[in-house]
Amino acid sequence: MKDYFEHSKTNRIENCPGSHGYPSFATKEKGKRIIERMKEKALRWILKEERAL
Repeated sequence: MKDYFEHSKTNRIENCPGSHGYPSFATKEKGKRIIERMKEKALRWILKEERAL
């Protein structure tokens, strides 16, 4: 992981469920889209769990 933290590697981490990148390239709009995707995924998971009950 050190290579990614030091940005000597920038390719996508295989099978990584999270995100990685360069925070200095972040924008308010990008952050908003990320949060919306997280909320949608969490809601789908919660609703799927409730249907299983």
